[in-house]
Amino acid sequence: MTPRPCFTCSTCGNHRPAHKWTPSGPVCSRCYHRDHQARRRCGQCGEQRRIVRRATTDHPDQCSRCRPKPEPNVQCETCDRWVHATRKQLAVEHFHCAMCMWKASRKPKELPQPKKPPIRPRRPPEVDCSLCNRRITTILAAWPVGPVCASCYTRVRENPAQCARCSQRHVLIGIDDATGERICGPCAGSRYDYRCRRCGEPGRVYSAGRCFRCCLEDRLREMLGNERGDISTEFQPVFDALLGAEKPRSVLVWIGKSAAAQLLSELAKSEQPVTHGLLDRMPPTRAVHRVRDMLVQTHVLPERMEYLDRVLPWLEHTLAGRPDGHARLIRPYAQWHLLHRARRRAQRREVDITGTAAFQLRHALRAVLELLDALDEQELTLESMRQHHLDRWLAAGSSSRYLARGFIAWAVHRGMAADVMIPAPRVGQPSMFAETDDYLDQLRRCLTDSAIPLDLRAGGALVLLFGMRIRDVLRLHTDQLCHRGRDHYLRLGDHELLVPSTLGQLLEQLPQPASPRSVLSVPVETVLMFPGHNPRTSIWPGLFGARLKQHGITPRASRNTALITLAGELPAAVLADLLGLHSATGVRWAKRARRDWTAYLAERREDASASSSTADRQLP
Repeated sequence: MTPRPCFTCSTCGNHRPAHKWTPSGPVCSRCYHRDHQARRRCGQCGEQRRIVRRATTDHPDQCSRCRPKPEPNVQCETCDRWVHATRKQLAVEHFHCAMCMWKASRKPKELPQPKKPPIRPRRPPEVDCSLCNRRITTILAAWPVGPVCASCYTRVRENPAQCARCSQRHVLIGIDDATGERICGPCAGSRYDYRCRRCGEPGRVYSAGRCFRCCLEDRLREMLGNERGDISTEFQPVFDALLGAEKPRSVLVWIGKSAAAQLLSELAKSEQPVTHGLLDRMPPTRAVHRVRDMLVQTHVLPERMEYLDRVLPWLEHTLAGRPDGHARLIRPYAQWHLLHRARRRAQRREVDITGTAAFQLRHALRAVLELLDALDEQELTLESMRQHHLDRWLAAGSSSRYLARGFIAWAVHRGMAADVMIPAPRVGQPSMFAETDDYLDQLRRCLTDSAIPLDLRAGGALVLLFGMRIRDVLRLHTDQLCHRGRDHYLRLGDHELLVPSTLGQLLEQLPQPASPRSVLSVPVETVLMFPGHNPRTSIWPGLFGARLKQHGITPRASRNTALITLAGELPAAVLADLLGLHSATGVRWAKRARRDWTAYLAERREDASASSSTADRQLP
C-alpha cells in the first residue's frame, strides 16, 4: 500500500498527510479537527463542541459525548448477547462479538502452527537537531535552520527575540549565512512567521493561528460573559485579572480542569448578586473557598476574617439532619460566645484568626455535638444531667472531650444545666528537648547552610534563637525589621530585639520573589515576611513545621531548649512579655529552669528608689 504523501501543515508546521486544503495551505487531521472544523453549541449539554449528529425533528445537535450509542442489531452465536455490528461485520456467515473473539484468541491451539518471522518496522534514520545537535529520529519541523527536535521547536516558538536582519521581534527559525546570527522566517525566505493572526504578536500559537492570550480572552468571554460575550460590571475586575495573568496558558488549563472555574462561570451567568452570604449557603468545598478568595483579591467582595467566618456555615452544614434541640443549643453558643470571643480577641490583638485557631473552634463544637448525642442515647437532657453522668462520659472517651468545658460553663451560667463542671485538663511538663550539640548544629545550619531554603533558614533561626512560636514567626511583617547603624533589630510588640548580623541579613532578603502560583494577576504589596499561596496571608504553621523537619530541624525540641535557656537568664514576666506568652506560662518555664529572681527584683527596687531620691535632691 502506497503511503500518503506528507506536506507541511500550515497551522502547526509539522510534516503530516494533508487532511484538507484550506486557503492558507494544507492542514493535518489534528489541526483540522481542533481549529478548522466548525464548532457550535451542543443542543444537549450546551458546550461549544464539534457536532457529530445534526439536529432533526426528533433530536437537537449532538456532540460525540451526547450522541446515543447505536442499538444492538445482531446476536452473538457464542454468548447469545445482542450487540451492534457494522455492515462489514454482518457480511460473515457466523457472527461472534469482540469479547468472544478475544477469548478465543487467548485459548491454546491444538496443533502448533508454524510462526512467521516477525516483521520489524523500519526504523527511521537518525539526524542531528540543527539547534541542540542531539541525535533524533522524529523531525518535528523543517525550518530554514534545518531539522529541529520537539523541545527546540517549543522553546524557540515560546521565546521570540530580535531578528539580526530586520531588527524586529520574531520567532527566529533561520540563520544568516554571512554573519551566523539568528534571523526570522521571512528574512530567511520562509513563509512561516509564527505570529498571532489577531494581535500580531510573535510566539507560539495555540488554536486557529491565535496566541494563548487571544484564545484566553475568547474563553473568558464564554465563561464570564453573556450570550454576546459582554462582561458585567461586577465581574469585570475578575476578567481583567485573569486576562492579565503572567502565564495565559496556565489559565487556559485552569479553566478546562478546575471546579472553581466552573463555579465562577455559574455565578457570573446567574442573575443573583454575588455576596458572602450566597457562598456561605453552598457546601464548604475547596472550590467555594478558592472562588471567594479570588473575588476578595479583585475587590468584588469585601475582606473579612475568613477562617473565623467559615465556622458558622460549616456548623449549619454539620447540623443538617440532626435534632432541632441540638441546633437550638449549639447555635447561640457558637455565634454569641465562641465566635464573638474569638473576634474580640483578634481585634484586641490586631491579628487575624489563623486556620489552626478556626480548626480548634470546630473541634470544640464537635465535642459539644458528641456530648449531646451521648445525652440522647441515655435519654437525658442538660437539665437532668448530673456530675456523675458527665464524669462517666469524660472517662469513656479521649481527651478531646474536655473541649466541651466552655459549653458546660456557658450552659450553667445561663441556667440551662445543673451545677456541673468539666475540670481543666492538666498541662503537662515539656519533655522533648534537644541535646546541646544537636541544638547548636541546627542553629549553625540555619544561619550558614545555603542548601536549606531561605525562608526555612530565617524562620528556623528565630525559633531556635529566641524560642518564638512558629505561628508568631509567620506573622512577622517587613516593617518590624529596623536598622541602627550596622545593627539589626526585630520589633516584637513594645520591645526591640538585637538579632545577629547573619540572621539580620537573612531577614532582609524576605519575602523571597517567587513565581506566582495563582492564576490571578492582582498587584498586592507583600508586607509579610513569609507569605503563603495568597500574598495577603501567611504560610500554614503546620506545613512550615513539616518543612523544617524535612531538613533536619526539630522545631518543638529546639524551641523548648531555647525557652529553658532564656528562662534561666530572664525573669518570668520579661520572658512572657517579650515572646507573647501567658504570665502563667512564663512562671512555669522559670520554675523549670529553677532560677530565683527575688534578689534581682529587690536590687532593681533599691536602684529605682535610689534614683528617685537623687532626683528629689536635685530639685530646687
